[in-house]
Amino acid sequence: MIRWILESCKYQGRDEELAEETMFEEERKIQILNILDRERSVTIGRLSEYFHVSASTIRRDLTSMEKAGLIKRTHGGAILVERLNDDLNFAQKRTKDYDLKNAIGKRAAELVKDGEVIAINSSTITMLMAEHLTARHLTIVTNSLNILNIIKECNDYQIVVLGGIYMANAQTIEGPTTTEQIKLLHFDKAFLGANGVDLEFGLSSASELEAKSKIAMIQQSKETYFLCEHKKFDRSSIFKVADLRDTTAVITDGQVDPEIVERYSKETDIIVAEV
Repeated sequence: MIRWILESCKYQGRDEELAEETMFEEERKIQILNILDRERSVTIGRLSEYFHVSASTIRRDLTSMEKAGLIKRTHGGAILVERLNDDLNFAQKRTKDYDLKNAIGKRAAELVKDGEVIAINSSTITMLMAEHLTARHLTIVTNSLNILNIIKECNDYQIVVLGGIYMANAQTIEGPTTTEQIKLLHFDKAFLGANGVDLEFGLSSASELEAKSKIAMIQQSKETYFLCEHKKFDRSSIFKVADLRDTTAVITDGQVDPEIVERYSKETDIIVAEV
C-alpha cells in the first residue's frame, strides 16, 4: 500500500504580498534550482514573473542562495554553480563506482529486520539498497521516486512517500513540507547518503535543502546508518548533517584504507561491505 503525504498551497483571494509570505522561501529556491538545471541561467525579471513576486524578493532569494554556494549571481540574474551541479547530479553519479555502491547497498539491506519502520533518504546508494531488501512486513518512508519505483510492486510493504517540491537534478523531494512531515513520524532505522565524512566536521551534504531532511530523519530514528563510498572519507561538503558520534554506523566499501577504519572507528562503527 502506498500513501502519499501531499503538500497543498492555497492563495484564494490573497494579495501578492501574502502570497510571497505563504510560499516558503526554501520552496522557491528548489524551483529556481530546477529552472537553472534546465536553462543554465536565468534573469531576475523572468523569476519575478514566474513566481508572481517582486524583483526585490527574488534578489533576496538569489543573495541567500549565493551565500549558501548554490548559485552564482550575474548581472541581472544567476547561473548554477558547476561544483554543486556535479555533487547533486543523480543521473551522473548513478553508474559511477557501481559495484562498490551495490555492495554497500546490499550490506545495508541486510540490517533491516522483519516488521520494521525504516526511512530511506534519496541517494544513488540507498536506491541500490532498496533493490536488495528481503525483510518482510516493512513500512518504508522515502522522499525518492526512484526508490518508490523499485519497491512499489511489493505488496508486503506499506510505503509512505513524503510530499514537498521535486528537486530535479538530485531527483529528490525536499523543502519545509518534507521536513515537517518527517517530524510527525518515527523510525526504527534511517538509511542516508552523504557527500562528505570527516572526523571533525562529521557527515555533510552539498545542499542545505537535503541536509534539513536528513537531520529530521536522524532525530526521528532509533538508529541511523550512512552509506558512503571510501572516497567520501576525509572530505567535507558545505552543510553539516550530523556528528559521527550521533550515528549508529557508516557503511562503506572494501576499498577503504584500514587506517581510515581505525581512525573513524573511535567515533562510530565502520561497517565494511566487500564486493
